[in-house]
Amino acid sequence: MTAKPKQLGHDILPHLPILLLDPSWRSIYVNAVDQKAAGEAFSIQMPKEPDKWASELETLRAFHFDVVTVDLTGNADSWASSALDVASVAFLLWPNDADRRLAWEAGIRWELHLEMDGARLDWSLEPLHF
Repeated sequence: MTAKPKQLGHDILPHLPILLLDPSWRSIYVNAVDQKAAGEAFSIQMPKEPDKWASELETLRAFHFDVVTVDLTGNADSWASSALDVASVAFLLWPNDADRRLAWEAGIRWELHLEMDGARLDWSLEPLHF
């Protein structure tokens, strides 16, 4: 997922599972700052050291969540594929200028674009291109 302005992505990401999927889906929200998930999701804050994120994400696989939303920054090639293994559906917040090859190599095939146009929210779902 990408968002303009950037804060829109951080604000809406925790709510995507309940907005787009059945409410019975078990979801987890993963972030690196102290931001709460939507009331319907579990929430976990990653350690301050990004080099530990991949191993932390791998431990979550045992819980068999239906969906994971990930709001992490930094070197995504060190944790992106681990995030995709946490659940069968994953929403990751990507910077608009990020290299899309990394997303493709991690197994992501679709990209959701969100943009605020005044008071209106525009969105599109497109095949991932790089």
